[in-house]
Amino acid sequence: MDWQKKYRWQRISGKETGLGGKLHEDFIGWDGETNIGRIYLDQQTLKAGKWRWAIQYPKGESLPAQHRLGDDSGGSG
Repeated sequence: MDWQKKYRWQRISGKETGLGGKLHEDFIGWDGETNIGRIYLDQQTLKAGKWRWAIQYPKGESLPAQHRLGDDSGGSG
């Protein structure tokens, strides 16, 4: 089976810069027309320099098993 692109990522911060003058690394993810979350490079907290992932998925649905981390139950937490 050949690899196929599943999600679309879109930069949401435009040309804004952070404290160090670097361009914000801030993206929103799409599964078709469904917003699945946001990923961004933290530049301001004690965890600066680490990527942060804020996931969301429509109520009543769950991410496909291959996209969940450490949870085979299909639950949300």
